[in-house]
Amino acid sequence: MRTFEILILMTLFGRWGGYTIPSVKRSRWIIYLPALSVLLTAIHLVVESGRWQMVPAYCLTIVFFFQDLTRLKKERHLSKEKPSQKIWAMIGFLGGLLIIVLATALPILFPIFQFPAPEGPYPVGTTNLHLVDQSRPETFTPIPDDKREFMVKIWYPAEVEPGAKPDAYLEHLPFQLSHLALVKTHAYQDVPVSAVQSSFPVLIFSHGYIGLVDQNLTLMEELASQGYIVCSIAHTYQAQATVFPDGRNVPVDLSLSTDFLKGIAPTQSDYGEHLRIWTDDTLYLMDELEKIQLGEQDLILTGKLDLDRIGVFGMSFGGVAAVQVCSEDSRCHAGINLDAGLPRDYSGRAIESPLNQPFLFMLREDQAAMVHTNMNAVENTAYGIRVRGTTHLDFTDLFLYLPVLKYTNIFGPIDGYHMIDIIKDYTVAFFDEYLKGESSTLLNDLSPDYPEVEIKIKVP
Repeated sequence: MRTFEILILMTLFGRWGGYTIPSVKRSRWIIYLPALSVLLTAIHLVVESGRWQMVPAYCLTIVFFFQDLTRLKKERHLSKEKPSQKIWAMIGFLGGLLIIVLATALPILFPIFQFPAPEGPYPVGTTNLHLVDQSRPETFTPIPDDKREFMVKIWYPAEVEPGAKPDAYLEHLPFQLSHLALVKTHAYQDVPVSAVQSSFPVLIFSHGYIGLVDQNLTLMEELASQGYIVCSIAHTYQAQATVFPDGRNVPVDLSLSTDFLKGIAPTQSDYGEHLRIWTDDTLYLMDELEKIQLGEQDLILTGKLDLDRIGVFGMSFGGVAAVQVCSEDSRCHAGINLDAGLPRDYSGRAIESPLNQPFLFMLREDQAAMVHTNMNAVENTAYGIRVRGTTHLDFTDLFLYLPVLKYTNIFGPIDGYHMIDIIKDYTVAFFDEYLKGESSTLLNDLSPDYPEVEIKIKVP
């Protein structure tokens, strides 16, 4: 919770306890606590901005304020107040307790969290790219003339003026997630690209199945701060939401989300079709980046893209797409798959050609067999990493949204912030070695900083 949210709840609890807990000695100052709550709420709304999770606290502030304002007008001394009936006193006690618990629980369950700050030498800029592939029909809509349309969010090394304000995390959200618009990132919208280097290596990322374009934002910002231009594709109708420049907010395809909630996996045929879409989205983005670099399409990154050093990576189904892209297109010079198998594991069809690029596979604890299977598909240097204490969602930032879920089996017992460091450090080390030529001891052996990590290396 934020500072003024905590102070508001403290004053409300003091006011409730002062009147309802028999063992508490009532003092005259208790009657002034609601006025303090009103003042703190006003400051909170101006400085921190309000959110729906605090509505019970706002309502309780108003109720207590007018109750005690009435007491002051009547000039009744607190010590002389006695409940007329014990039953009503008990109801008031329990009702107040319920509201206090609700007012406290909601902002804790839905926090305004902070992302870990990137550690590289560059400030981080961010921009958006809207793409329409006129050569491909959109298969998720019945409209014959619909063409494949998707968004790309880009992070890059930047130059930031003093006093600039970082970008909000997510906007255009449904009401229940609207508080995430109050979360600040460490990236600055549409600021100039850093002039420290003439160009920067390019990385292309795909989210998980029915995932978010920002689901690994800490990793995106870290890579940009380390000198990479990072493009994350929102695969329309298979991302949770895709927001276009004209304000359209396209949600995930209803049939996909319904099956997902019911635990029904797509068929191999559907997986194959979707993999083709994601692969073609990535290949089309590569084509468009070449046009942007030459100035044929206007974007702040023109002239700054080193397209001779492209890496492709993804999480879950996005990792499968990364494998497929690298097998088809030699513009991919290195790839990472975060907690997923190979294309044949999903579509039933093997990749079209061997993986000739160096590849890193990072997998959760129960995927020891998959480590070997994945590595054997690579005809170049391959790394197989297994992280103990993890589940599938530990390979995202999602634990930050609902920290209470760390106490369920949705996430593993590993500390979420520690897992973020593992993903960032191994990803940076791998791309630094194979795109920048900067070797890292982290990839050579077990690390004392990360005892949860088991690493296997295959050299051709």
